Amino acid sequence: SNGLSNDLKDSSKSTRELLRRYSYSLDVLMNDSASTRRTLTSEDLLKTEINFLNSPKVERFPSTGLPIDIENDGLNAPSLTVILGGPKAGKSTFLYNSAINSLKQGRTILFVTIEIPNEECYRKIMSIYSQVPYQKIKTNNLNEEERKFYLSAVKTFSEQYKDKVFIIDD
Repeated sequence: SNGLSNDLKDSSKSTRELLRRYSYSLDVLMNDSASTRRTLTSEDLLKTEINFLNSPKVERFPSTGLPIDIENDGLNAPSLTVILGGPKAGKSTFLYNSAINSLKQGRTILFVTIEIPNEECYRKIMSIYSQVPYQKIKTNNLNEEERKFYLSAVKTFSEQYKDKVFIIDD
């Protein structure tokens, strides 16, 4: 929504403030109440399925290009997807790859973290985008050719995805 987009651009708002503001909307969407609950009969199901099969396909988008996309046909769009796993399980790498793929499909991304500084998130995304190893970027251990290539990729990325990437750390 425009409200969320404007709030994300307003750097004076903290992550906690944004989460408080929008978490209620998510709760309302995710938790049905007696006023919105309805009973589905077999006759309703038949009508619903006929309408569903006669409607446009559900929009999906590949998130990473990994086998999970083949198995699950990507993620629903729009959707809220929660990624869980232990330390070093690859959650962030999965999300960085998903972010790049989403950007290539014209989507806007929001990356909210409480553990990783936003500059580090951005550099990891840029590492995937530019295919320059993250460790070289992180340690600023790039030779002159790599430095020029990386800076060119950052410039291209910044121009191509202006107002499409929001990274919030708190």
